[in-house]
Amino acid sequence: MSDVREESSQPDNYHRLLYQNQSRIYAYVLTMVGNYSDADDVMQETISFMWKRFEDFELGSDFVAWGIRIARYKILEHRRRQKKHDIVQYSDGSFEKLSSLAVNKNDNLSNQNVKLKECLKKLKHFKKRYFTVIALKFFENCNTNDIAKRIGVSVPNVYTIMSRAYGYLLACMKKSMSSAVSKI
Repeated sequence: MSDVREESSQPDNYHRLLYQNQSRIYAYVLTMVGNYSDADDVMQETISFMWKRFEDFELGSDFVAWGIRIARYKILEHRRRQKKHDIVQYSDGSFEKLSSLAVNKNDNLSNQNVKLKECLKKLKHFKKRYFTVIALKFFENCNTNDIAKRIGVSVPNVYTIMSRAYGYLLACMKKSMSSAVSKI
């Protein structure tokens, strides 16, 4: 019975993960192919292949890294097609260097996202009002007036709370990132 539930949730898991991460995969593709038209084509091929092979994806692992690996092969296929028509924009060596830089940038962003989530958890635990304002602003897209009404404070107080919350998050991120660097 659990197999049936897992199969039925597979499309949901795929669509949720794709929705959350598609822009990062697309940014990689666009960086590598250099124009929107080709990036759209490669991205469509990537998404299609990812769906076909989603059963091979291990839930809980890095969806973006998996998607970028697939995108890389789709980009290489695209480059082979371009070579047949003599329209390759840069050498294979340049492609490899650029790809490596883009992947490293993605790894850094993933690490920063993990650290930010940790800091948000701390904020939620230790500074609930700060977290509430941040959640309303960024997760529910409320404007300052709406936030003030919802938490029962004046608009200037919302700005004060947001400023303190940003300061807390910034200090937490700096501390987290510096401790990550010192572990290396």
